[in-house]
Amino acid sequence: MIQTFYMKFTYAIILIVALLFSVLYSGEFSILFLCIIIMLPIFLKTILLYIRFRLNISIKTPVVSYYRNKPQTVQLVIENKCIFPISKAAAKLTCSSVVTGEQIPIAVTFPVSAKNVTIVELTITIPHCGLTEIKLNRFEITDYIRLLKKSIRKTQSISVLTLPSGTELNYKIHVPCSVTDEESNVYSKLHSGDDPSEIYRIREYHPGDMPKRIHWKLSSRTDTMWVKEYSLPIKQRAAILIDYSNASNPSADLMDSTLEAAYSLSMALVKQEVPVVIYWLSEKSQKLVWNDIHSISELNDCFTILLSNLPVEDSKELLTQASDLLAIHSTNAIYYCTPNFAVNEIERCFKTFYNNHFYIITSNPSSLSQNSSENKNIIFIREESISENLKKLSTMEVIRE
Repeated sequence: MIQTFYMKFTYAIILIVALLFSVLYSGEFSILFLCIIIMLPIFLKTILLYIRFRLNISIKTPVVSYYRNKPQTVQLVIENKCIFPISKAAAKLTCSSVVTGEQIPIAVTFPVSAKNVTIVELTITIPHCGLTEIKLNRFEITDYIRLLKKSIRKTQSISVLTLPSGTELNYKIHVPCSVTDEESNVYSKLHSGDDPSEIYRIREYHPGDMPKRIHWKLSSRTDTMWVKEYSLPIKQRAAILIDYSNASNPSADLMDSTLEAAYSLSMALVKQEVPVVIYWLSEKSQKLVWNDIHSISELNDCFTILLSNLPVEDSKELLTQASDLLAIHSTNAIYYCTPNFAVNEIERCFKTFYNNHFYIITSNPSSLSQNSSENKNIIFIREESISENLKKLSTMEVIRE
């Protein structure tokens, strides 16, 4: 923090000189000089105490959520209500990961204007997904000659959520169409189609519209001719199961890689306009939770909810509950993203989801047996090569083992 040792040492020398001067040279000037030197710390201390009670300190973030491993901004806001500026202030903050407990210290020094609000922008890079607490541990101010300093112990903290940064997949994920002849009961939210069983939207009549699509009842109640647009059935649907479990104590890097893979895969499917449903296990209720994803904003909202409830100690129930959920069985492809996977669960999974295209995406090869690496449905990912590792999903057709 702020160093005042050298100035105190200099002041002590000046004080000794003033004492000797007052003894050796009698007169008003020597006495006045000694009094000024003695009163100077008292005057400076009084100003510091006055400033101390006229300061308001807070921490703010310009955005709701951050992205992992990307420089982000935190604002330290200091409101100085008094007439005295601060020549030098110092702040010490700590960024603590709620998931891993890892701490990142931040120290900064700056001046503060009088009767003004000073905003200091700090750049931080958060290495892990999940909640991070940013805490102001200490705030110090010093006088104008750096002789004295005053600590202000106002505990301020905020929690920010760090989302996966995401890897752009520059290829198309192959999602097989439905393997049954049944009509899909899921419809696109982005495009209209020709399925009269579901109405996509109602709009005004345009020249050339088919007469059979005119909404006669609505048109008769208004002075405008309205037309029905039918929905487009979706034959490609994907389910992503995210198992973010600490059951086998995987490292934070393995868990982050799993979330990066799940986020990158979801982002690629959304851009292909393939409806995605993301499933995870709630730590509080031990029930399966899911979100329908049709856009990047919905994807970010989903991960915000997911990461706000971490860490999960054990999610063995995830596969058990997923196997009983008809909505998952009705999807065409299931992607199970996990840093841990029990060897004895592989056969049960492929047997349970036999009518689907089931893939295991894991960041921890040691969680599986050596023979498992030969299974084409199991994809090992590393953070530095996620795009290359997931490229297998762009060529896979029908795989059932």
